Amino acid sequence: MNKKILIVEDQFIEANNLQHILERAGYEVCSIAFSVAEALEIIDAESPDLVLLDIFLQGDLTGIDLARILKTREIGFIYLSANSNEDILNAAKETNPYGFLVKPFREKDVLVALNIANYLHEQYLEQNIRRDTGLAAQLEELAAESGGPARVLMSYGRYLQAYVPFDLMLVHFEQKAAERNYLYAFERSGLENYTALTPGEIKRNLAVSPEEFDALQMKAVIQKQTSFTNRKGFKQIHRQGSLQRMIAEQFGLEALLMQHLFLSADESCHVWFYSRNPMAYGTEHLQLLQRLNDKINRVFTSLLDDIYAGPAHGNTYGISSTVKFFEHIKGHNYRLLQIFDKIAALNPTSVAPVLVTGESGTGKEMIVNAVQQISDRRQKPFIKVNCAAIPSEFYEYELFGYEAGAFPEALSAKPGKFEQANGGTIFLDEIGEIPFAFQSKFLRVLQYKEIERVGGQETIKLDFRVIAATNRDLEKEVAAGRFRIDLYYRLNVILLALPPLRDRIEDVPELATYFLSRFNLLYQKHITGIHNSVMEQFLNYHWPGNIRELENMIERAVLTTTGSEIAELEMPDSFYANRNIADIQQAERASVLAALERAGGKIYGSGGAAELLDMSVSALHLKIKKLGLDRKRQFK
Repeated sequence: MNKKILIVEDQFIEANNLQHILERAGYEVCSIAFSVAEALEIIDAESPDLVLLDIFLQGDLTGIDLARILKTREIGFIYLSANSNEDILNAAKETNPYGFLVKPFREKDVLVALNIANYLHEQYLEQNIRRDTGLAAQLEELAAESGGPARVLMSYGRYLQAYVPFDLMLVHFEQKAAERNYLYAFERSGLENYTALTPGEIKRNLAVSPEEFDALQMKAVIQKQTSFTNRKGFKQIHRQGSLQRMIAEQFGLEALLMQHLFLSADESCHVWFYSRNPMAYGTEHLQLLQRLNDKINRVFTSLLDDIYAGPAHGNTYGISSTVKFFEHIKGHNYRLLQIFDKIAALNPTSVAPVLVTGESGTGKEMIVNAVQQISDRRQKPFIKVNCAAIPSEFYEYELFGYEAGAFPEALSAKPGKFEQANGGTIFLDEIGEIPFAFQSKFLRVLQYKEIERVGGQETIKLDFRVIAATNRDLEKEVAAGRFRIDLYYRLNVILLALPPLRDRIEDVPELATYFLSRFNLLYQKHITGIHNSVMEQFLNYHWPGNIRELENMIERAVLTTTGSEIAELEMPDSFYANRNIADIQQAERASVLAALERAGGKIYGSGGAAELLDMSVSALHLKIKKLGLDRKRQFK
């Protein structure tokens, strides 16, 4: 059946041109809409499969406003636009379109964009079905579990983590008639570890009396429907002094998803998912919770009798089902943990392409290996190809193989890398290095899963999964005309973007200790640790070579150190060139550490570190993050 396309464009000539392009290609075109209001009427009446959407439209609402509505209805869309400023472009990107078409339109570009969008939307719907089915089964089991409220609630958060990411989850039960409130809190303390905080611990963290806390809890901002706030909206809604703002400032949180559950006429429950990612939540999270609402209600209703009997709080809970896949990837930065969550949530049978991006030295190959280990193809062929190491004239021979006689030196037939990966996985490292002239042939192989050997006539059907990695910014490569846009979107179905080490500087001590242990074992050394002065240098360095640079630095130190610890280390020239900045940071670090020490690790309230340093709580959190301090580990 032909796909049905809706064009939302208020320029008649542009809309008419698009309509002719689509109809010549065999698409069915809905009535053309000139505004958001008209588009919504047409969507209700004609049910399009995909929308081509101009950003600037007649009326008060923009295409970005309509895009948010389309997301709630799971209708895919592509933006149509002339040149836009950076703010508009960023706002458009946050709605996760399937692409952009820049005016004036070329027929080839339009058809390529539609082909990509159809493919991505099919993958999106398939992943949603698998995810919803898996979560529904987990929630059914959870509703029948008798492990106590704290453990059940922790499991609820754990099951949702990959789809509704959070760093702190508060669960607030309310019984109106009896004026009773029950609060549970869970802070993520590691990949698969969660610490249950008692109300008393939360009160101590916030430095408020039990009476003050109860009053704040009664005045807390409670939405009567599930909703979310990110970044600026979060700070505007939660005024200074409110319970949500106090909690956010104490734990360094920047976004909130509030889930409201009606359990009975007299009982309700509010779940607050907090994240350190300022743009953590979107309409897709609301949709997921709405689709699973009945099963979620059953879980929470099943807990009421135990909760009224008296809440019991545990300490730390952990699940070890997937830790083994990440045991050699060290760190607790929230960006890294979210990547682990996405990998752990992958269906083992999925063949959707995975694209791993990140600067050189960020550990892309270790992430690729984790993806492979999660897959049910882990025992099948896993063929690694370094695309940067293949001369351009040999790409076809290496990837597609050749028959005997294909060229003078071809005395016998040889299967290519794709054929070797049949039934398993092919890992294309440095995918951004593939020559542009070869990319169309490469795309065809990905689309149709078939190849022809060089010099052969037979079409060979294959079954493989593609994982690709690159240190290039492929969007910039596309814009520069060096990488095909259709190939980029064909690969970019599941994106795992690794942060550079400078953006997860708090992970440096753990990484350094891990490498020290590893090289001690390798070289049979007995170095017991790294001196604080050396660690200070590490925390004040910008690490252009990322984790690989840190690894090499520790290896050299292990080989050259003669004492019991690494007491001194020659840093790169770029570090010493910026030593004045480092000196300032070291002084700031000492000041913050001293204040935290005096406050016993407390940040907010009377006698807290923020008060001692005469700065706002939010400013102190930013300073702690910048300096790479871990308040919880050092002062709790």
